[in-house]
Amino acid sequence: MSFIGIIADKKNESDIASCLNYNFSKKNIKENVIIINNKNINNIKNIKFDSLLINKKVTGKTDVVKKLLSNSNNLIVNSDIDTGLDIIEKTDSNIITYGFNPKSTVTASSLENDDALICIQRNITNSNNNILEPQEIKVEKVNKSTNPYIIMSVEILTLLYDT
Repeated sequence: MSFIGIIADKKNESDIASCLNYNFSKKNIKENVIIINNKNINNIKNIKFDSLLINKKVTGKTDVVKKLLSNSNNLIVNSDIDTGLDIIEKTDSNIITYGFNPKSTVTASSLENDDALICIQRNITNSNNNILEPQEIKVEKVNKSTNPYIIMSVEILTLLYDT
């Protein structure tokens, strides 16, 4: 079982976690999800995360965050924000970007009422070393108020660990 870390602003932390738990339970994925914030970061700085999701600008404790980044296999980064971390450009980790930026690995091509179309623009290797080729995937929204960045990030993590 792997650890998945989530660095997000307070407003999105619980939405990401609940959507991820919903998707993981539907697909019987058993991974440990840890929300990383300024209160607990010093206690988890030595954990090796299989995947680390970054959905906010990182301020303070950047040295600890850089250590977490360097120890993670997959970095999933919102490409539409400035994360404040230069290590992302210098890492050996597998970087998967998401957002409305046309250079992102994953974008949302359509956001309808109950469903969204997520576009994988480059190959992604999942946890079983299977390659997910460029394609569009229809995704059920967990709730209609879920923002597109949460939809994209949760779908990336679901695809990475769905066997």
